[in-house]
Amino acid sequence: DDMKARYAEITAGEAVGLGGEQYYLYDDDLMATVTNNFARFGYPGESNNVQLIKGKVQDTLTVAEPVALAHIDVDWYEPVGACLERVMPHLIVGGAVALHAYSDWSGCRKAADDYFSRAGREGLDFDLSAGHMLVTRTH
Repeated sequence: DDMKARYAEITAGEAVGLGGEQYYLYDDDLMATVTNNFARFGYPGESNNVQLIKGKVQDTLTVAEPVALAHIDVDWYEPVGACLERVMPHLIVGGAVALHAYSDWSGCRKAADDYFSRAGREGLDFDLSAGHMLVTRTH
């Protein structure tokens, strides 16, 4: 299974990040790295309504407002499921959820398939043409 192999690679300290860089989970101060990256690209968090929250998505994500766009770039089953459970009830008509890893990682794909099997597909459009899943609320 792809996710078990990936997990073994990560926990063994053998994962490599994008472009051969250090894998982000090995960063001792990931919060500072992310904060600095926002600033480096001209979007310092404090002045751009960016709030970084440390912790697992499934432990920290709360959604209380209408959602127009959610980009879920998580590979694992549990956090993808948590995102969908919390975001989808708030998705506005015309709003979209992009599941970045749907076509690449079985954990994401299974979580999405399980969620939409339970919650239903009524009023939703599913587009896989870009290699990711884009779910748009139609009504």
